[in-house]
Amino acid sequence: MPMPGAVKGRFDHFGVDLKHNRLFATPEDYHAVLVLDLPNAKPAAEIHGIARPHAILYRDDLDRIYVTDGVDGALKYLTARRTSLLATLR
Repeated sequence: MPMPGAVKGRFDHFGVDLKHNRLFATPEDYHAVLVLDLPNAKPAAEIHGIARPHAILYRDDLDRIYVTDGVDGALKYLTARRTSLLATLR
């Protein structure tokens, strides 16, 4: 699966959204979460506002994405449909 040109470095963690056929990838040095469209094998979106994305979890029962930010040590959670930030827990 081709990645955007600026994506370099390690991919530590992935989250999968089988309901919407998406894979969430957290390249730590990219400063965003990549949203990959699985059926088309293409990047679909980016989630910004996370300085160093690390662990990620998608909860299909809540339709939310949880991701840790290694810079501020916070857990951020977002709506999965719009990928908009709901809250930051420190």
